Amino acid sequence: MSEVTGKRDEQLKILPDATPQDDLTRARRRRLLIGAAAIPTVYTLTSGAAVAAASLNCWSRPAGTAVPQRVTAGPDQWARAPMKSGKVKITGPEPTAYCMKDPAKQSECVDPLQPDKSAAQTYWYVQGQKTLEAQGGIWKIPQSPGYGLLYVDQTGTIQSFDPQAYPGIELKYASTSCMQSISPTAKSMLG
Repeated sequence: MSEVTGKRDEQLKILPDATPQDDLTRARRRRLLIGAAAIPTVYTLTSGAAVAAASLNCWSRPAGTAVPQRVTAGPDQWARAPMKSGKVKITGPEPTAYCMKDPAKQSECVDPLQPDKSAAQTYWYVQGQKTLEAQGGIWKIPQSPGYGLLYVDQTGTIQSFDPQAYPGIELKYASTSCMQSISPTAKSMLG
């Protein structure tokens, strides 16, 4: 009896050169065809390879691609995250400084006892340069935050404002859409 139709199987005609294995194969084919006729809809799933290839292509930009601004006043098409900011303690106009610690470690930028001043031995981005600041060297924290360009690894796991903080690991900046494709489970850290 057929499992698909519930009808009794017909007796196979045995060909002179056929083996019992050939007869069994023909019976299986016939059941498959009958089953396919009973279920006319066939569902297919797209391969994840195409998505993975697109993700890798967006991460590997050709050489000569213009580098976006390191810090902006707001988010744009590049993967960015908010950075703590303050003013450099100097006489005259005080330039704005942005903390270079990783996005998840931005709380380490400030002195725990004086949260309006920088912590000791922290790197800040000041007028296009990465500078090491002493405790209290940056003050008037928080200013309005800047949005720092994120550098990520190929999987989107490492996210840093400073690619030099991870020697030996290739980090690149990525567009927001690329970041979402290489790391779909990552939470957006945009403000």
